[in-house]
Amino acid sequence: MRLVTIDGDDKGAREAMLVDLVAALVRRGLTVSAVHHGAAVDRPGKDSFRHREAGAREVMVTSTHRWALIGASSPAGLAAADLARRMTPADVVVADGPVAGAAPLAVVTVGSPPDTAAAPVIAGGAPEAVAEAVLARLGSVGR
Repeated sequence: MRLVTIDGDDKGAREAMLVDLVAALVRRGLTVSAVHHGAAVDRPGKDSFRHREAGAREVMVTSTHRWALIGASSPAGLAAADLARRMTPADVVVADGPVAGAAPLAVVTVGSPPDTAAAPVIAGGAPEAVAEAVLARLGSVGR
């Protein structure tokens, strides 16, 4: 998985950068997937919650144009290898924050930079410039 994470102290700024970066990378012809942490996908009172509570190992929620597969994970969340196995292959995966067990291709910072980074840091700014920096990193490891 070629992973780019968005890091910083402002959740709204991270999410805005993720959305804008995905769009900028798609405009450049890349296939892009995204990981969003902390979504409340299975809440008490919802049918999907009741199905899981009854013992279903996974629940697929569907509509005319979208679907989501809800499964259980450890309290630490899914590791990068588990996420990659469940996602359709893409040129790059962009995540809001770190992904357990992953060595990101790059860390894009918005707001305060991280104390330590597990990969080269790209300072957040104009999404188009960040997309070019991500493309340069992709080129250095091969697409």
